Amino acid sequence: MRTVSIVLALLLGLSVLAGCATTFGKGLAAAREGRYADASHAFERVLAEDPDRFDALVSLGIARYKLGAFDDAITALERARARAPRDATVRLYLGLCHLQKGEIGPADEHLTAFAGLAADRRIAAQALRALRLLRGDLLDAETRVFVAASLDDQAELLREVKEARRALDAADARAWTYATPLCSFAWGRLRCF
Repeated sequence: MRTVSIVLALLLGLSVLAGCATTFGKGLAAAREGRYADASHAFERVLAEDPDRFDALVSLGIARYKLGAFDDAITALERARARAPRDATVRLYLGLCHLQKGEIGPADEHLTAFAGLAADRRIAAQALRALRLLRGDLLDAETRVFVAASLDDQAELLREVKEARRALDAADARAWTYATPLCSFAWGRLRCF
């Protein structure tokens, strides 16, 4: 049984390392660590090889947003929106970029679309509250930054939860896959070897 555990641990470790070995994986890892310039460079390299890769466009847009390069972020995100106009993440970050730039009309348009597309009701409600603020009196720059940061933080938290859930599901599936061949059910008895 100890040998099986060691093999499982090694296979899990190798699969994690294999996922991080790609340029896109390195970009994701850099973004998770807050190294947005490194992430941006990695996503640019991915797009140099495959200019239409949707996940790289979105990730590049988010990395550039995090760097404060809102015009560059909008460029990448608009390319992504052309490929998937109903993607909630694209609409959120387009709205946040325009909000940060003080462009209330486009921010309103994208955040309204995001609120209608968001899978999580809490972030959709938060976007609607932000829209009520935007539609009221003119916001000063500091309040716009605060509203954008709160939506960005909520989206990042939801992404981290989704990644953790996906990793847990994958680990469970791998554990079951490796455990299944070691056991058999015959004649009403479960036998494990």
